[in-house]
Amino acid sequence: MVKKIIDYVKTLIVDKKSLENKTNIEAPTHTRKEIIDSLDYDKYNAPEITCGTPGTNIFILDDIPDSLTLYDIDFSTIKRQYKKNVCNDFQVINCVGSTAGFKAHKFIAIEKNKIDYAILDITLGYLVRLDNGEYIEFDGIDIAIDILGVNPDAKIRFSTAHTLNKRNPTMEYYHNKFTKLTGKKLQNYYFNKNDNRAEKIYQFLYGE
Repeated sequence: MVKKIIDYVKTLIVDKKSLENKTNIEAPTHTRKEIIDSLDYDKYNAPEITCGTPGTNIFILDDIPDSLTLYDIDFSTIKRQYKKNVCNDFQVINCVGSTAGFKAHKFIAIEKNKIDYAILDITLGYLVRLDNGEYIEFDGIDIAIDILGVNPDAKIRFSTAHTLNKRNPTMEYYHNKFTKLTGKKLQNYYFNKNDNRAEKIYQFLYGE
């Protein structure tokens, strides 16, 4: 699995509205890694540390900032029902918004920050358009590969509002991508964003 991660050439998402600001790159003469490495990451801020002290951390990735409200509810439920204070036991790092993919890639793959636990949205909704007209997607699975490339022992879950049904062509793509890169089944690392997630997050973080 680690070899697959090391050998994997990561992809990147760019907001379609920002395409005019990109460096002109001729896709046929560049590898995807070269395209990724050529982009300017200085304009992307670091993810926000919202609570906790340095130590074991949780990395939350989502393109919708309002999703953090759901995590606040989950953590409050865990504190009330299971008497565990997530913000005391972990450092919580939130990476959200329209540039979440950029920030996450910079923070993890470029700056080599180690992640211990991660809860990742799968679809981030931003693309880079190459000169041959193709788009390259940078999604939650790519960030998972970034995380495992820095820390192969990291524990990862995916949380999405999509129903993880392989008959759905969109999700079939992510199923196949995750299996190809890791040899594992995506559905074993997933909980739905709209479910009552507190119990699953509690079990994920505390192993109980």
